Amino acid sequence: MSVCPSCNTPNEDGAVFCDHCGANLVIATNGAVLAPEAVNAPNGMVCPVCGAAAMNGDAFCNDCGADLRTSPHTPATPIQTAFAPAVPVEQAQIILSDGQNVVLAGKSSYLIGREDPMSGIFPEVDTTRSDGDAAGVSRRHAEVTRQSNQWFLQDLNSTNGTFVNNQRVPPQAQLPLHSGDQIRLGRWVATFQVQ
Repeated sequence: MSVCPSCNTPNEDGAVFCDHCGANLVIATNGAVLAPEAVNAPNGMVCPVCGAAAMNGDAFCNDCGADLRTSPHTPATPIQTAFAPAVPVEQAQIILSDGQNVVLAGKSSYLIGREDPMSGIFPEVDTTRSDGDAAGVSRRHAEVTRQSNQWFLQDLNSTNGTFVNNQRVPPQAQLPLHSGDQIRLGRWVATFQVQ
């Protein structure tokens, strides 16, 4: 068992990200992120897309989200070095007004809006439980995207507007996000936090 350094949750040996909070579990004591090929890959298998350690039976890569059911795992190459350059893989979270946290890890884009089963809309950041409907949040209101290590917020032609620190995001435009930024959709408010 490995224990998450962020939330102290026990995780299976070989896990790359914490099952509870999504924190990176493959960080050396000096803070450098281990290279995917340097991870002790269980059963000697790695993801064919990004080279991260993969376990037999995994449906998706813990690192890049690749579907491992359709592409076979490939044998790991021998480890040449122990560490990659210290380039952190940034994860983020959106802290809702009711104290809930939505971890943004494993994908490059996240829809923010209100769930609507009739229309088939199930946003990753669902504002329904935190009064998004009453606050004027559209079903497909905004999108948070990650490009390299920079996060952005884009308005998806919402009715009541999207704001970052009270600065309006023009429709279809992207505004950079930084840790601690306030996100407002209509009257619904949350905080963006980089982990």
